[in-house]
Amino acid sequence: MTRSAGFTLLEVLVALAIVATALYAAVGSARGAARGAAQIDDTVLAHWVAMNALAEARLAPPAQHAESTSHQVTEYGAQFVVTTRPVGGEGVAAALSVQVAKPNAPENIIYRLEVPFTGAPGS
Repeated sequence: MTRSAGFTLLEVLVALAIVATALYAAVGSARGAARGAAQIDDTVLAHWVAMNALAEARLAPPAQHAESTSHQVTEYGAQFVVTTRPVGGEGVAAALSVQVAKPNAPENIIYRLEVPFTGAPGS
């Protein structure tokens, strides 16, 4: 009996198993990279939202700085909950804390910003 040229069934199955394992690892890596990119997008947008909230607080009348505020914001199609609260000081905010979270998980802060507060420009 002569052996014809080609691969046996076992060799083909082993090659397919190796290729399938490599593809599974590549897809998992791509999925992780996409998830990381989405998290970076949320963090960058949350930073912008926090900076906007800080600018709004600095432009507001000083009487509004004594109380905490919370509201929803849409930035580039993404929804965020922004909480601004005074920190320290006797009746006057010594610093402002701005926290940004997603509306469906407000306890998970995406971005937090706390800065010394000097009041509105010109005050």
